[in-house]
Amino acid sequence: MSFPRIHLFYGNQPYSLEESLQKLAQKIMTQSNEWSLERFDVPELLKDSGEGAFAKVDQFRLVCESVSMFSEEKLIRIDHIEQLKFPKGGLKALHSQNSPHDRFLYYLMQYLESPPVDYWFFLVAEGNKEQVVSSPLLKLIKVQQGKIHKFVSYEDANPIQWVIAKAKEYELLFDRKLANAFIQYVGNHLSDLDQELEKLSLLFEKGHPITEEDLLYHLHSNKKYTVFYIVDLLSQRQFLPALESLNQLRTESSKERIGLFALITQRFQKLLMIRYAQQQQMPEKKIISMLGVHPFLGEKMMQQARRFEISHLERIMRQLAGLDTPLKHQSQQAKPLLQNIFQVICL
Repeated sequence: MSFPRIHLFYGNQPYSLEESLQKLAQKIMTQSNEWSLERFDVPELLKDSGEGAFAKVDQFRLVCESVSMFSEEKLIRIDHIEQLKFPKGGLKALHSQNSPHDRFLYYLMQYLESPPVDYWFFLVAEGNKEQVVSSPLLKLIKVQQGKIHKFVSYEDANPIQWVIAKAKEYELLFDRKLANAFIQYVGNHLSDLDQELEKLSLLFEKGHPITEEDLLYHLHSNKKYTVFYIVDLLSQRQFLPALESLNQLRTESSKERIGLFALITQRFQKLLMIRYAQQQQMPEKKIISMLGVHPFLGEKMMQQARRFEISHLERIMRQLAGLDTPLKHQSQQAKPLLQNIFQVICL
């Protein structure tokens, strides 16, 4: 089996990305007994200034141009290529190699334009769209018929099939309903889901049927509350459970509180969209399609939207609009501010 010489992996799901990358690497490597892996990280490579950084870039060039005494083929992996940006002059400006960054990008473009026969390049980028990679670099990858692998999970994504398949690997019996409940409790990050499934596999005998009550007991006993779960509680107007979950959240962490705020805003924007569409007597299937979410989650949102009047949702959105700046910059006031919006939503 022949594989493209260039592969771009990008997304916001590092667990799934890494798993797929490793599997592909193993497939490629089984074709030869003589292999070497070389790995580079863009920020690490370029963090020094002056001659130190130039020396690291030249080391990259030597790796790409030299033939190893111990192996015939090489897999060269480069992480965080989204941090490579072309200068204003574009490709022509790279020729001057005025900085370690430009020199590295110049060499990389050369090697990708004509990959050595026995070399494979794995380029890894962090971001939700392939456009996080600079346009000339992305264009070259496509021109060279490189393979692009996408690992993106959006905030409302429900990886139900992934959970069912992964649970089967751990010999746990999950149906769609149980998998959906599991995601609501744990969140939709695959690494978190895998970790919790592994824990459950140690608690239950192989093939033992698991109920939603079992999940709730074991996950809550571990104090495993997530922003995803909190948003689901708010969508059901369950004030006290949402407040209890908030107390487990590290609101002093900017990432935690801003992530929660973003999820709440996105969810209630969608609930308001649903209510507007229902007011216009739009068919349910068309509304779910308009939301751009998995049909299973769309049906759930339809049920949640019925709990709110349009005027109530509009008031929630006005309140949320005034929370953006305070939540980002006033960590000490974060919990009271969130408690207040919980009341506005649920009561």
